[in-house]
Amino acid sequence: MGSWGLWGGDGLGCQDIENLKTRFNEALGSVQKGTVRKATHTSVMVYLFPEIIKQFKRKFPECELQVVNRSRKDILSMLSDGEADIGICSLSTIPPAMNYEVFAKFARVLIAPKGHPLSKKSGITLKDIAQYPLILPPCGSNTRAIIDQEFKEKDLEYKIAMEITGREAIKTYVEMGLGVSFINEFYLTKEDRKDLFIRDVSNYFGQAERGIVTRNGKYLSKHITELLKILQE
Repeated sequence: MGSWGLWGGDGLGCQDIENLKTRFNEALGSVQKGTVRKATHTSVMVYLFPEIIKQFKRKFPECELQVVNRSRKDILSMLSDGEADIGICSLSTIPPAMNYEVFAKFARVLIAPKGHPLSKKSGITLKDIAQYPLILPPCGSNTRAIIDQEFKEKDLEYKIAMEITGREAIKTYVEMGLGVSFINEFYLTKEDRKDLFIRDVSNYFGQAERGIVTRNGKYLSKHITELLKILQE
């Protein structure tokens, strides 16, 4: 048995056993049935994944797709422990045990009520924006950190109208005229584009990204591979 290298030494790890099971089922022709476990953020679940799920289920109607809402830290933990097959999030630092591939980038945009004075300007600067109260996510969020850093570098102060969690809430209060805000273009619906003034400010705040995270050594089943193709398209 030593020549097989399966049971000698440290033996098979949990990841190896899991990979063998998946390969075995596919070899038997069990391509339609199976399970794909995905961990991601609320934003992906609400704004991106509904259409992805529709496409995936049309191709694999018998495959069970499990989607859980977790923080970035928990996503990485679930991947490491084998509790999730793929994660969808953004990573500034890639852990050694993980693979990370960006599949989409989104502009960061200024949003204001229709008819707002800023909408009359052909070129909008941070100094222009700082004249109006801002509706922002709380301190500690990545978006807030990016905003604060840019205003600090330009030596500009701004006035807070509201600190609030949740993109839908931010859009609602901006539309009500309580302030202006910055948001990833990712979160804008067709209705938002009708109701709000929108201007790309990626030149100040850069672009947001979403990436696919998988664990090194994880065998990607046909179901997972197909899901990744849909995401990348």
